[in-house]
Amino acid sequence: MHIDEQKPVVKFELTDNLKFNLSYDSSLLDDHLINFESVPEEKRKGQPLRMLCASALSCYVGTIYLELSARKAEIRHLKGNAVPVISLDKDGLNRLDTIAIEIDVDVPEKDSEILDEVLKLLNTQGCPISHHLSHPIEIKSKINRIN
Repeated sequence: MHIDEQKPVVKFELTDNLKFNLSYDSSLLDDHLINFESVPEEKRKGQPLRMLCASALSCYVGTIYLELSARKAEIRHLKGNAVPVISLDKDGLNRLDTIAIEIDVDVPEKDSEILDEVLKLLNTQGCPISHHLSHPIEIKSKINRIN
């Protein structure tokens, strides 16, 4: 699916010392304040990585939910977690190797074949976010110096 007509614009803005507003340009996701002053320095790292994992996890869980719902399966329980697997690259910098996602889903026995079909689809095609992350993504940046 190509989403030209609806490109989200995520915004990040310094509002005060070590405080940033993160806006998702979304009617579902509320903007939120990231306050690095509120936690000790040793606990400040990794917040963007958590957001990346949250994106992949919500995509996987959302895909399962939508595919099961479209097939009229009863979903009794659905939850998951995502854990980043990191190594060091040749320069000693952290490198994200894997986002390990584990999902628990409970459907009645009558819907087990539907679940198998959905999981097969997810394991072969992934979700939209995992599809994007399955290859190198070029990041183009433009930094404007304003006076």
